[in-house]
Amino acid sequence: MRIDTLRRALDRHARVKVFVVLDDSCLCGYAARNTDTKGDLVVTIGASVRCVYATMTVEESRFHTGSLLLSNATKVTRRVQTHRRHLVGRDVPEQYFVRAMAL
Repeated sequence: MRIDTLRRALDRHARVKVFVVLDDSCLCGYAARNTDTKGDLVVTIGASVRCVYATMTVEESRFHTGSLLLSNATKVTRRVQTHRRHLVGRDVPEQYFVRAMAL
């Protein structure tokens, strides 16, 4: 998903459920618009589920998780099928996807 598409979705809705692939982990959480920067978007992540690659542990938070700087190079999607494709080659536990869908 391009950042412009995410911006438009956040213009229409107060928060949007997104799936994000990061360097050290992947997460599914509710993003709310925080700040626009030059071409990038900083979002606040509320409730989320995260899988840390180093340990393959699944962590869940029902509260504010933090902020993320998203660019067009960041793999962000609103669809779990696309998120699974982004994670091909990583041995992410199925428990992560189950908790992410239940979020």
